[in-house]
Amino acid sequence: MTPGGSFTVQTIHPRVGRYLKRQEARVQEAFWAALDHLSAGPLPPHDPAHIAHLKGPLHCSYRYVLAGGRRGLRILYEVDQAAREITVYDFGPRGDVYRG
Repeated sequence: MTPGGSFTVQTIHPRVGRYLKRQEARVQEAFWAALDHLSAGPLPPHDPAHIAHLKGPLHCSYRYVLAGGRRGLRILYEVDQAAREITVYDFGPRGDVYRG
């Protein structure tokens, strides 16, 4: 996404696009800003306040918490370190994204 970033967002799951279309502009802007931030460093050491490694039987390994959101929005994603690519699997309120 960001030319100067060390990673690129390779894939965004279709359900993320459907969710974004139903959201107001403020939420959409926060999502794209978060992806720009992730492209600079998608692993927990880069931003431990917003990024965490997930444990358990989930389809992805990391989550990013959008700061300041009253609904606790999360981005769930996977990182391919060899290819330096990020795949976004889900985006939405905290209670919904972990249901798989």
